[in-house]
Amino acid sequence: MRNRMLLIIGCVGIGLIVACMLILSGWLVRQGMSGEGPLAMLATETKTPRPTRTPEPTYTQTSTPTATNTATNTAIPSNTPTITPTPTQIGGGGGQIAFSSIRDGNFEIYMMNANGSDVRRLTDDLANDFSSTWSLDGEQIAFTSDRDGNLEIYVMNASGGDVSRLTNNSADDMSPGWSSDGQ
Repeated sequence: MRNRMLLIIGCVGIGLIVACMLILSGWLVRQGMSGEGPLAMLATETKTPRPTRTPEPTYTQTSTPTATNTATNTAIPSNTPTITPTPTQIGGGGGQIAFSSIRDGNFEIYMMNANGSDVRRLTDDLANDFSSTWSLDGEQIAFTSDRDGNLEIYVMNASGGDVSRLTNNSADDMSPGWSSDGQ
């Protein structure tokens, strides 16, 4: 009886192995690896290709003529312009950047010059203030805050004072933007 059990268990084990191999080979065929995949590499002898000799590059020294003004023997200036980057004014701000930071423990709105100097905090609230955007005239900054319990849109003057809520509903309002007419 014991030998029959071992024979049955052995047959079931071999059957599982064969089934797994068939499933794997079907998967390999679907993956486009038929005849070239990892199993084919094990079943066939691999031949290492012979290295081919690459010819050494040859270098020929040539002289490049330099344009000179023969009358005064000075180099002719190139027509390559010198590019000096300048900040592009988009909307208001007058060269200043409004941004959010958690440097004081929660998100607050800050402002700085375009070169990173003169950083000033504009909001000071226990809630999170973020997603600031300048009005086109540079007089106001709209932002998102959860200071009244959920996310609402607020506006303040560019110096950080006179904060007022623009939206008031139970849904989250965020990511303010100004229209082209500044309204």
